[in-house]
Amino acid sequence: MYAAETMKQRYMRYLKTEKKKIEYVSYLYMIFLGASFPAIGVVIGDIAKALGVDVSSAVASYSFFTLSSAVMVFATTGLVLEFVSLKTTNILTSILLFIGIGIILISTNIHIFYIALFVYGIGYGMCFSLGYYLIIYITDNKERASKMALVSLVYAIGATTAPKIFNYMLDELKFSWNITLSSVILFIVLAFILCLFTNFEAPKKVSVSTSKKTRPKHLEVRRTWLDELVNWPVTVYLMSFSLMFYVIAETIVIFWLPIFGQKEIGMTASVGSYLISTFWGFVIIGRFSATFILKKISQETYICFICTLSGILLFLMAVLNISIIWAFLFTAVTGMCFAAAYSTIATTGTTQVPHATSRLTTAVLGSGAVGTVIAPLASSYIKATVGLKLVFISGAVFMLLITAFLILVILVNKLKGYNPQAIHEEE
Repeated sequence: MYAAETMKQRYMRYLKTEKKKIEYVSYLYMIFLGASFPAIGVVIGDIAKALGVDVSSAVASYSFFTLSSAVMVFATTGLVLEFVSLKTTNILTSILLFIGIGIILISTNIHIFYIALFVYGIGYGMCFSLGYYLIIYITDNKERASKMALVSLVYAIGATTAPKIFNYMLDELKFSWNITLSSVILFIVLAFILCLFTNFEAPKKVSVSTSKKTRPKHLEVRRTWLDELVNWPVTVYLMSFSLMFYVIAETIVIFWLPIFGQKEIGMTASVGSYLISTFWGFVIIGRFSATFILKKISQETYICFICTLSGILLFLMAVLNISIIWAFLFTAVTGMCFAAAYSTIATTGTTQVPHATSRLTTAVLGSGAVGTVIAPLASSYIKATVGLKLVFISGAVFMLLITAFLILVILVNKLKGYNPQAIHEEE
C-alpha cells in the first residue's frame, strides 16, 4: 500500500512537471507571436528599400502572410490534430517557422519574399492556435481564465518591447532587416527543444481515466464536426459571436485611434501616435492585473464590467468634445478594459461544455479571426459614409452587445443548472 501510494505521488509530480513544460511552450509561442507581427512596421521601410519596391507594395506583400496564417488558425486545432499527435504538430510548427525564417534570410527580391511570408504565415497561424489551445488542454474550467490572461500578458510584453529592440538593432547595431526580423525565432528554438522532451499525452491520459466513469455519455467527444456543432449549447455560439464583436471593436481602436486624435480632438500626428502607445501600455498593466483579479471574481463578472465600461468610454469619446488630457485618460482606462478581454471571452466560450475539444477551440478562436476580416472593411465603410465618430460609436455598440450576450449566457446556464467553474469540482 505504501509503495503504491509512493508510485502515485511520483506520477502526480511527473504529471505536474509535464503540464508546466506544456505551459512554458505556450508562453514561448505567445512572446514570439507578440514580438514578430506587431514589430513589422519598424522594418517595413528597410524591407522595401532592400527589395527594390515601394512601401505600399511591401505592406501589400503581407497579404500572403495573413492569408496563410488565418487559414491555419482554423486548420490546426480543427483538422491537423485530427490526424497528427499534439507533440508532432508542435514540432512541425517549429520546423515550418524555421523554413520560413530561412527563406526570409535569403530573400533578395519580392517574389522570394512572397514565398517566405506564405510559409512563415503557415507556421505563425499554427503557433497562434496552439499557443491558446495548449493552455485550454492542460487547465480545467475553473483555472483557465487566469492562465489565459497570463498568456495574453506574455503576448503584450512581446508586442511592447520588440519594436524598441528592432529599432535598436537597425539603427544602433546596423543589422540588416532580415536578421532583425528573424531574431525572434530564438523563442521558437527554445520551444522546439522543450517540445522534444515533453510528453504531451500525459494530461490527456489522466483526464480520460479520472472522468471516464462520471462523464455522461452525451458529453463524450464527438467524432465529426457535424456531431459537435449540433450538440454544442447555444451559449457556445453566443460567446463565439461575442469574441467576434470584441475583435471588431479592438481593431477599430487600433486602426482609428491616432486618426481620431488628429481629426476630432485636434492633436498633431506625433501626439496622436502617443494615444496608441498609451493604449498598449495600459493593456500590459491590465493584463498583469487580470491574472490576480480573475482569481477573485468570476470571468463572467469581469467581462460584464470591462465591456460595459469600455463601451461607455468609447461612446463618450465619440459624442463629447473632450480635451487632450481626457482623451489620454479615456484611452488608458479603455486599454485596461481591453487588456484581458480576448482571452477571457475565449475562455468563457470554451467552458460552456464540461470538456473543451480541439474543434471547440477552433470554432471560438476562428470567430475572432472572422472579426479581423470584417473590422477593416466595415469601419472603412462607416468612416466613408457617416464619419469617424460613428466608427467609435459602432465600437461602443459591439462592446455593449458582448455584455448583453453574456447576460443571456448566464441566464441560459442558470436555467440548465450548469456552472462552468464548478463542473470539474463535481467530477
